[in-house]
Amino acid sequence: MTSREFDSLSQIRFMTRSHGKPIRIATDHDEPRLSQGQREFNALIGTIHGKRARLAEWETAIPPYHDKYVSQMMPLQDAIADLEGRLAQCLDAASFDKSLSKVERGLIAELMVELTGGQDAEPDDAERPARHSGSDEARRAPDESAPWQRKSAKQRAREASQQAEAQLANQSIREVYRKLASALHPDRETDPVERARKTGLMQRANQAYATNNLLQLLELQLELEHIDQATIDSLGEDRLRHYNKVLAEQVLDLEQEIQRIEDGFRAQFGLAPSAAVAPGTILRTLARQMAEVQRGIDDLKSDLRACRDIKGLKAWLKELRQQRRLIESEDRQF
Repeated sequence: MTSREFDSLSQIRFMTRSHGKPIRIATDHDEPRLSQGQREFNALIGTIHGKRARLAEWETAIPPYHDKYVSQMMPLQDAIADLEGRLAQCLDAASFDKSLSKVERGLIAELMVELTGGQDAEPDDAERPARHSGSDEARRAPDESAPWQRKSAKQRAREASQQAEAQLANQSIREVYRKLASALHPDRETDPVERARKTGLMQRANQAYATNNLLQLLELQLELEHIDQATIDSLGEDRLRHYNKVLAEQVLDLEQEIQRIEDGFRAQFGLAPSAAVAPGTILRTLARQMAEVQRGIDDLKSDLRACRDIKGLKAWLKELRQQRRLIESEDRQF
């Protein structure tokens, strides 16, 4: 694993870290039902905890997978490549034998292409680069400077309202952070032990504020007993609306981070972009893949033995031709 591969593991540790009491609005005897904003707040908190858990699972699962892949899977892949190269050389040498029929030579040529990856086929139309100067989408894109594309008063008002909401949400985060920063500032401490403790807490607060991580700022407040459960339960609807906006953005950030980790995992270990991956199953999947590669190694060794003399080669080619006909017949039935 290079320094850039899965370089977010340290970030995952911060994003998944949880300290102190869990945040949740509770019902009481006077108000047995939560408001819509309170329910949304609790749901978002639950979603964030679930996303954090997913990131923590990836943090735990990736190192052992990487070690097993490097120590066990890569040697098998090297063995496959070596055997394929040797088989290609064997077939190339045997192809000059005059006793081979035209059909047998054609099959050998196909095998050589498969073994060496020498595909010279034309790319599909979808893969060919466009010859025109711009894509259809670009040519159809509206001209933002055209008079009829200018935003209406209703659109401008809606955008202004959204910007105002975003500013209020950011202000809510700043208020929480400022209270923490005022209480935690290490320069105000004369005791070295307490200064060191507050320095660590201030670093957590700074990182949470830098990433708009409202939940961890609130958790830090609970941990320091700056707020209690009653404070959480009595959050006003306006404050809840602003908090919920920030928490929803935090959910999106966590989802994007999970997607980035999973896409990076697929790319690093040669999996298809659409391959399903989960931290709890990747080691079992790797074990199955290794078993398949080992079967491929055994088959290649058998093919090499058949290639040592012309008689064995002809018998092997005949068997291979029959297998391919059977597969083609089954494909046509479907």
